[in-house]
Amino acid sequence: MGVLKPYRIGYRTVKTALGMTLAIIIAQYLGILNFASAGILVALCIKSSRTKSYEAAFSRLIACVVGMTLSFILFELIGYEPYVLGIIILLYIPLTVSLNIEEGLVTAIVIIIHCFSFGEFTYNIFFQELLLLIIGIGIALLLNLYMPSMNNELLEYKTSIEKKFKSFLIQLSNRLDHDDSIDQTLIDSLVEELKIAKTKAFIDVENHYVRNDNSFYYYFDMRENQLEILRHILLRIDEIKHHSEINRKLNKRCSEFIKEMAEMVSSTDYTSLRLHELYKLRLEVDKADLPQSTEELNERAMLLELLHDIEAYLKIKSTFGNLEYK
Repeated sequence: MGVLKPYRIGYRTVKTALGMTLAIIIAQYLGILNFASAGILVALCIKSSRTKSYEAAFSRLIACVVGMTLSFILFELIGYEPYVLGIIILLYIPLTVSLNIEEGLVTAIVIIIHCFSFGEFTYNIFFQELLLLIIGIGIALLLNLYMPSMNNELLEYKTSIEKKFKSFLIQLSNRLDHDDSIDQTLIDSLVEELKIAKTKAFIDVENHYVRNDNSFYYYFDMRENQLEILRHILLRIDEIKHHSEINRKLNKRCSEFIKEMAEMVSSTDYTSLRLHELYKLRLEVDKADLPQSTEELNERAMLLELLHDIEAYLKIKSTFGNLEYK
């Protein structure tokens, strides 16, 4: 037996319930015959973001107007028969796909069935169906004007991701210096959490008229790129063997540098300082005694590649700058 999920009522559920109630009351008050359909329209148009809600409303409005027009023409020309309804649906579904309004298909089919059930075409019927659309879609759009801020939730993701980045960097440092093991579950959880955080951040961006109002999405995208480089750094470290005392000391200095990076993972921009320290470390490597064997030479080359990867990691953050949000 599966575990029951926690029971909770979200803001979208509240808006849907409230919107359906208001739409049905208004439609019933105005004397619309199929007043209950106003509630269905609200439920279909309440989305997770303002942008998606507007797109859904536009698709449904256009789809319903096209559906009403097609159904009234064919019903009046051929007759209000079930097979005519089938012909309309047969023609209408490909039409919605070609017009890129298939999201409004289900709503439009409901309106087409209304037209069929009336058995006649009058301006009053057309006006009632159009008014039904305006009430249902209009209330959904009004309710979707309110979208709660996701800043606190996104900040929690940011804090959690930065803690995991710090842990991963410390593990990389210990791996280079002491050949310690790496917790693969930490990497997997980072990948998954970044994916979820980016999805949440994108929804938050869609809730703003100006996309630049929110930089969380770009922040999580930056961290995702950095994580890819850290995974590459891990592969580099696994190829480094301590063949000489000089290389061992250089590796230890690199390990200490990675540990310093771990202490400054936060969004505050310390990367200029870190890049300066990295260049000093690279000078140390360049001035070190030359390798005495092929193995030492390969190890030194791998260390230089490792420093190059670290530079790429830091430059990604340097390009991003600081996280700004309202």
